[in-house]
Amino acid sequence: MKLKLLTNINTTTDLETLRQQLLDLEGALFHGKRLNKEYLAEFFTQENYDLLLRDLKENEVAISDAKALNTFINNILEYVNTIPKVHFVFAVQPVKKTLNKIAKYISTVDKKYIISFSVDPDIYGGAVIMKDGKTYDYSVLKKVENVILEKNFS
Repeated sequence: MKLKLLTNINTTTDLETLRQQLLDLEGALFHGKRLNKEYLAEFFTQENYDLLLRDLKENEVAISDAKALNTFINNILEYVNTIPKVHFVFAVQPVKKTLNKIAKYISTVDKKYIISFSVDPDIYGGAVIMKDGKTYDYSVLKKVENVILEKNFS
């Protein structure tokens, strides 16, 4: 499924925001609310709203067709659960600019990834990356451990 709505979803925070917006809309559909563009806009950030409208148009889903809209939302929710994640461990809290650079770099690969991160000051610096079940350790801690082993300081 190719959706414009997913183009600006790069982090788990972005994903959870979108997921909550979709679930809120789904709840409104469940309660029989009649939808129109103005009402739909209340559920989404402006950017997500604009992208959703494009996706609805491209997929020929009418806002007024509650059943088709609900199916469309469920398909999106099912799809986002299948997007693989890349987890980063940093020594300090990364700034938004750093996360955006990482997201931009990752977006050059063939498939979509969602970025998650945590902070662990015990790695001193650098990063540990977990992707597709593998761990790539580029931390300062790992480098220090390697030097200690190499120089036989133990």
